[in-house]
Amino acid sequence: MRTCVIYGKPSIILPLKKRFVNHPNLKKLYFINPQNEIPRGYQILFKYLAAIAGKLDYQYLSNLLAEHNIHLRWSSEMISNKIYAMLSWLWVANQIEFETAILRVEWESYSFLIKETAKCRGKKTIAFQHGVISHTLDIPVTVSRFLTFGEQSAQFLQSLNQDFAKITGQTNLCNDFRPCGSVIDNIQIIPNNFEQKTVLIIDQSVDRAIGFNGLKEQIKTLDELLEKLLMQENIKKVIIRPHPEATISDAWISCKCHYPDKCDFSNAKFPLDMDISRSSVAIGLFSGALAIAAASGLPTYWLKTVDGYYTGDLSCFDEFTFFSEDILEDIQKIMSSEKLYLERRNRILEVSQQYYKNNQKINFDEHFWQMFIE
Repeated sequence: MRTCVIYGKPSIILPLKKRFVNHPNLKKLYFINPQNEIPRGYQILFKYLAAIAGKLDYQYLSNLLAEHNIHLRWSSEMISNKIYAMLSWLWVANQIEFETAILRVEWESYSFLIKETAKCRGKKTIAFQHGVISHTLDIPVTVSRFLTFGEQSAQFLQSLNQDFAKITGQTNLCNDFRPCGSVIDNIQIIPNNFEQKTVLIIDQSVDRAIGFNGLKEQIKTLDELLEKLLMQENIKKVIIRPHPEATISDAWISCKCHYPDKCDFSNAKFPLDMDISRSSVAIGLFSGALAIAAASGLPTYWLKTVDGYYTGDLSCFDEFTFFSEDILEDIQKIMSSEKLYLERRNRILEVSQQYYKNNQKINFDEHFWQMFIE
């Protein structure tokens, strides 16, 4: 009988597994990728069944949404992959016993099935916060216990879950939210970066975000702010860090052409702390990278627009959420005074502890282990 850590993507499960290396309770954990546990013959069968079901589901959803003039972004292949993942878990579930199922992300393809398996067996389920609470998949939370970055997200999710329960009458929702710290992201308190005179722009221009959260106007405003920042004489450099799923926009290319020595493109594959360490301030919309920058001691701004997207998960940073012109004015102010810069740095570090517990990664110690088994 083992506590079972379950997740499919190696890019996420491996960093989590590394945190338990040499941990005294490592032998009680079972890191599993359901799709790798299936015999070859079953893999072929499940993929065949998933392909058929994916095409049928795609056609059904396309016709259903077309009646409302809504275009389905997913392909039948994407749906088939989700179905294959779920079939994989159904096979694996019959091969293992566990006391607690730990989900890296609660809303992944087979997370619902894992929760149902645990519920039928009378076992616990625990999930980690994946990122900024910003879309409908984050609610409702139905695991036994949910481990959040900090007190801010714990209170926000608790409130949303309670509201959901009142509206729907659903009673099997999570009411155990515990602040623990960052799961994957490195948080390293940087020194005084006043002399860098460099602005870090955190991009969020991905199709799903633009369509789902209505960010088109906000991204346009951020691009306009980028150009204004490049015009400021007391700013030495502006670094654009693209979203991992984004492409280089025409607006960025234009800025690079006009300011070749001042405008710099980072790479989403580079460690975030590398870009933070060479910047003086950070600006963006609601990316989790902004919260990491703030927790690292970098004065950080959340861009606000009229009728723009907003999530209460980041409300602890409201005092740093400005309109474009106010951001420009405030940056000019703190960039011209090291005293003001350090005051802002100290304040952002203080506020960030509400979002990331102690501004740190999760400490995988014996106390944390108790949250798995109690």
